[in-house]
Amino acid sequence: MKSVLIVCVMVVLVMSMANIGAAADEKVLYDFEKGLGGWSIPEWALKQADQVAKGAITSDAFASSGTHSMEVVADFPGSIWTGAYVEIMEYLDISDYEELLVDVYIPEDAPEGLKARAIFTAGENWSFLEMKKAVALIPGQWRTVRADLDGGGRVWKNSASAPNMASDVRKVGVRVESNQKPTYKGPFYIDNIRAANPEAAEVSVE
Repeated sequence: MKSVLIVCVMVVLVMSMANIGAAADEKVLYDFEKGLGGWSIPEWALKQADQVAKGAITSDAFASSGTHSMEVVADFPGSIWTGAYVEIMEYLDISDYEELLVDVYIPEDAPEGLKARAIFTAGENWSFLEMKKAVALIPGQWRTVRADLDGGGRVWKNSASAPNMASDVRKVGVRVESNQKPTYKGPFYIDNIRAANPEAAEVSVE
């Protein structure tokens, strides 16, 4: 009986240590459970014709984690490239992590063809760094945008201007895009923005 008890205690301890390790390998940066927390459409984007985000609020309509996400309303006209961009200005050092992950959702009645990408402003020169490859969004499904923080020029445009970007983040941004098509007027949702190492990032909502 004592042997069984000892085994059970050891199993619990091992599982607890595994959970602690997993938590250390992922850091949730923004989950929108208590509001936008500083996320907004930047003033410059509100003035440009090719920037079509109209408003951002917290919403309980959809969430990939918890009960709330950020809802962004956009008006993609089609025929030209347009983007809906939101960001937060915050100094971050996420150099202990290898990936940035962002969950993005478009409703079931949204058209196919929209894409999303993560964007950083980083370094003392406030360099604008965007992912070279956008992630296709699927109506009615959460998709995870995965950005390799150590990818350099393979992953990021203009990466040479901020070679140590992960240790000197000034802004985090997300952009949903329509490249001439489709036309779409309505919301999309962003949630559970986190820095992670690959072991912690294996479980995805894609």
